[in-house]
Amino acid sequence: MANPEPGKTPTGFASDENIIDLVMKRYQKSATYHQTIYEKFKRFYDLFRGITTRRFPQHRNNVHLPFPLAVVQSDIALKAQATFGNTPIATFSGYGQDDNGSAKRNETLITAQLSDNDSFSKAVDLLTSMDVHGTGIIKVGWTTKVEEEYYRILNPEGAETLDLRKVITFDGPDFEVLDILDTFPQPTIKRLDDMAWFIYRYYLDLDDIERRAILGAYDMSAVKELKSVGMGSTTSKEMVDRRSFYRSEQDWEARQSEAFAKPVELIEYWGMVPNEFAPDGVINRVITVANGNVLLRNRPHPFFIKKKPFLAACPMNDPFFFHGIGKIEPIIKLAIASDRIASQKLDALEIFQDPVFFANSQLGLDKQNLIMRAGKVFTTDGPVDESQLRALSPDLRGLQTAYVEIESMWKWIQQATGVVEDTIMGAGGAGGRETATGFAGRTQSAGTRLMLETMLFERSIVEPLVNYMRALNRQFLKLPHMVKILGPSAFTNPITGFPLPPEPTIIDHSDVNMDYRARAQGATQMLSRQMKRQDWATLQQLMQTNPALLQMINWYAFGKEAFARHDVPDPNQFFNQQSNPVNVAGAQDGGEGMMMGQGGEMNPAEQLPMGG
Repeated sequence: MANPEPGKTPTGFASDENIIDLVMKRYQKSATYHQTIYEKFKRFYDLFRGITTRRFPQHRNNVHLPFPLAVVQSDIALKAQATFGNTPIATFSGYGQDDNGSAKRNETLITAQLSDNDSFSKAVDLLTSMDVHGTGIIKVGWTTKVEEEYYRILNPEGAETLDLRKVITFDGPDFEVLDILDTFPQPTIKRLDDMAWFIYRYYLDLDDIERRAILGAYDMSAVKELKSVGMGSTTSKEMVDRRSFYRSEQDWEARQSEAFAKPVELIEYWGMVPNEFAPDGVINRVITVANGNVLLRNRPHPFFIKKKPFLAACPMNDPFFFHGIGKIEPIIKLAIASDRIASQKLDALEIFQDPVFFANSQLGLDKQNLIMRAGKVFTTDGPVDESQLRALSPDLRGLQTAYVEIESMWKWIQQATGVVEDTIMGAGGAGGRETATGFAGRTQSAGTRLMLETMLFERSIVEPLVNYMRALNRQFLKLPHMVKILGPSAFTNPITGFPLPPEPTIIDHSDVNMDYRARAQGATQMLSRQMKRQDWATLQQLMQTNPALLQMINWYAFGKEAFARHDVPDPNQFFNQQSNPVNVAGAQDGGEGMMMGQGGEMNPAEQLPMGG
């Protein structure tokens, strides 16, 4: 069906007002449904940050023990390092022998793109949101940044000039971590892929919206309408309702009172709509409403891959609800009780270190001078005994058990979260008589639960993210595309051990159109180093018992991995950057496939030393 003329709505299709009404009603339905749990999320966040909203008397202590922070940071450190801390983050495997080269080029491309979009720091933010709120959500898309930069140019006369050029500083797949309080999933649906729609709220400055409209992201006529309408149709009740989803009143006021800012609230709807809301016949759409009253865009899903561009993960899934269980929810009452006990003990110690006195009102004491300090002497008119002046002697035996109770709660917190103090946090051992093997076994056992959580993170975020990035590359990547390879792989083929030819990796149509599925590598890296080394030594002994297997192994790759298992910083310095004599000898014996490690002929350029 042809698109309608600008400014006109074809007969039988919904008007802009009806489309806005559809989006806003679904947005309000989700907001109302999730309001209770979002209020809980704000309490979890306050506990994580140590923010106290209660009012305490000035003479009372308000101590926050950093148990939640310690648990979350230890958990994040382990998972972030395992999933996004090493390269490759994900690998691709070809279906046949001829596909391996293309799979390796795709792996190189995705690794470079993840490095360019600062994936590690974003992964830390995502894991933090998962641990604090129980759910972390990201949005995937394609980002192109064009900036003006000066270049120093040497003209033919030998004089230097400055040349201002427009430079593409970023052009590739990207993702951002969303604030859980700004996401509004379809109620009662557990899995994001099963939801008919998903709504995301964010803010842009009016000038930024206009710049994006010039590039085609929004309708320019709608931007002009937004300038004229503004916030006119937003009722005060709606404004109050929206404030309840912010972390604090100050957050709302800061958005509204920034100097020279013109903030616009955007409600972005992704998903299915009724037929009458799709004038072009495509019901899978993206709709953006500004300030609840202006339709900025109503367009078909812009990506070849028609999945919603959102991914979500939970440390511990709830079998019936979209929002899962994090590290704060199971321990919030234990943490609050620990804070209260610690504060009460400090209060008692302060009171009884500077004791309270009972005095006869007829003594004529100057109460302003009745302040305790070392060597202080008080004088009275008359005899001094307990009938005249008596210090309050408290029974402090109960305070001796306060820290014992806190220690018990700390152990319960570790059991609830799976983050054990000595094995996961590295905060001490079980005793001087424990052997290294015993400690490695305990560490491995303690990491079993966290390995499960890491595998869930990989299946929910890492692999779908990489697959979505591949789909975006298929649609938007400018071809042919050159990828700079950094690190040891820039000089040596990691499969064969032979030098790479001195040209960059080229990605062409055959690479982006191949169908691969990513496989994350992080969970396998969570095994302890000691266990990895033991497994590797066992594998080496097994191969030595089979002479036929011994000749089929790519010993360059095997040796490089052995060095890596023993934490050698740069294994390549131990290998000659030339033809591998072991593999060459194997090839001379008739095993041509041994040079590649997996069959097939070898590129003649790879047989030469670097620069040869």
